Amino acid sequence: MITGPQIQAARTLLGWSIPDLARRTGISIADIQEAESATKLPSRRLSDLALIQAILEEARIEFIESVGVQFRPPDLITSGDRSSESERA
Repeated sequence: MITGPQIQAARTLLGWSIPDLARRTGISIADIQEAESATKLPSRRLSDLALIQAILEEARIEFIESVGVQFRPPDLITSGDRSSESERA
């Protein structure tokens, strides 16, 4: 599960404020602040942490073994792959 520093680092990478993350997750600002202030596993409900993690991952954040975060590289699609995808659609 993600840690408070990872949440803060991911939010910083994305240029999101705490209110931005709160709006995107539907979790209160106070609860986001509480989750970020934890140095280990935040004392939040696991469902809140899972939601925060899912929203950040949708924004291309990759969590690294409970120690950090990075942007996930975009999927590389060759032009040949694009045409075969459109044929499948």
